[in-house]
Amino acid sequence: MKLDFLTWHDASETVQKQAWELYEFSFPLHERRSYASHMRAMQDPNFDCRLVMDGNQFVGLLWIWKWSDLVFVEHLAIEPALRGKNYGSYVLQALIDQSNDSLVILEIDPPVDEISVRRLHFYQRMGFLMNQYPYTHPSYCIPSIPHSLELLTYGREASREELDRFCRLMKEQVWAYIGN
Repeated sequence: MKLDFLTWHDASETVQKQAWELYEFSFPLHERRSYASHMRAMQDPNFDCRLVMDGNQFVGLLWIWKWSDLVFVEHLAIEPALRGKNYGSYVLQALIDQSNDSLVILEIDPPVDEISVRRLHFYQRMGFLMNQYPYTHPSYCIPSIPHSLELLTYGREASREELDRFCRLMKEQVWAYIGN
């Protein structure tokens, strides 16, 4: 499978629109930025907003934050009609391959229902491990509703120091783009 990864600014307006529609469809309101906040976040040099293409077909999105030794997968979504065709695995593996020695971290909902359990199993098949530290994420658009999530890391569990640093970076940089 040969996919292309475009930046937001390199994509056509049509592809940008498809990506935003997929984002709104795939993530609940409390896990999404407003469009204005997203545009501000894209000015941050640590934010990498990739749009995934298979030829001329829009496949999905991969929005990550990159620091010297950490990569945070903020949002990964594949077009609903293309799910189950290994696109998600390919996109995630490409990210892992490009991450060198950086620790790759992502958040998932606690595995309490069929969908969240399937999501956990997908990431575990990709080599991610659940970390045993409590973690709460504020809502992106509804500040009064924080929610507990599970942190997964690729290849190994994170140390307490790594997760403390991750939480500090989240508070100082990623969550700076919460709200309108």
